[in-house]
Amino acid sequence: METIPTLRDLARDLCLGKSTIQRALAGAKEIKEATRKRVAARALELGYRKNTYFAVLSEQCKRRKASGILIHYLFGRAESPKNLMGGRDISAELQHFAPNYGLEVAPVDLSKFSKTEIIPRILFARGSVGLITGICDQRLYTTLQAFNKVSILSYQRQDPEVFHSVSFSVSGPMRLCWKKLWHAGHRRIGFALVQHQPQLPDDRDRLATALGLMKEYLPAEDWIPPLVERPYVSDPVAFRSWLDLHQPEAVISFRSCYWNQCANDLKRPIPLLSLHANNLDPQASHIPGTIEQHPFLAKELLRRMESMIRTNERGTPEFPLQVFCEPTWFEGDGIPQKKPRETPLQTAC
Repeated sequence: METIPTLRDLARDLCLGKSTIQRALAGAKEIKEATRKRVAARALELGYRKNTYFAVLSEQCKRRKASGILIHYLFGRAESPKNLMGGRDISAELQHFAPNYGLEVAPVDLSKFSKTEIIPRILFARGSVGLITGICDQRLYTTLQAFNKVSILSYQRQDPEVFHSVSFSVSGPMRLCWKKLWHAGHRRIGFALVQHQPQLPDDRDRLATALGLMKEYLPAEDWIPPLVERPYVSDPVAFRSWLDLHQPEAVISFRSCYWNQCANDLKRPIPLLSLHANNLDPQASHIPGTIEQHPFLAKELLRRMESMIRTNERGTPEFPLQVFCEPTWFEGDGIPQKKPRETPLQTAC
């Protein structure tokens, strides 16, 4: 990560006041020419750059206008208009909350660009000081790593993760669903998960969390192998076979509407919880589960971006910081209570 000296650093180095340094760099006539030259030479030597955040804010304040420091929100995929980046579009939430942080958000459809390599340079030329991006193809990801003129923040996990990121928790929703079922008396809990193609870091963490929960709370004879499917390729036969073979007491699912329809065909009703209740399946609002709060994610992204711009944190950081947003609970029709059979781990949760 590039370290850029501030006005305070210059003032300390030259034993001058901060306001004197600021006016000298601005070419104020009341500052002696010798002082202006000395400040300019030292600033060049140390690699000082004008802080865009405060420059724009100061100019807006002079004009008595609300500050609107421009950042860009990247969505879609470069050179591939059919795929959305991660399946989420949070441009509306970002634009709604941006004025609260002194920012202006401009959505950018990556599929409109003919060459991936030119994207950050074009956006920088348009006045952008920050980019918010999700999962992107490898060429764009490599291009962004080499571009150190703007602040870059990711809102979905990328493998490898080299930028600061704010994303939804993967293990949090699964642990919350498990705990709700456990306290309702259910023990043989199955996981019906989704495997993206190509595989994402979330897929591996989701599967690892499922296996870890079973190992933590259940004896080995009650473990149920998670059912993993590729996205948008539903196989009701495979799901029914999985249910008949393992006989779970309850299911934690990725896509509630599809799994619920299959479970309703069974003679024995199975409680089902969704990892995306009321988000991916609007018509399944009666199914309890966890909810990802997109407004909260947008506000956290904007808060982090404002801080990065204010401190001149640009390009690829030396130590990427990952912030995970935990889900909220959606009750739906509730979870049927079941008297648990006696196990040595009955009170473990």
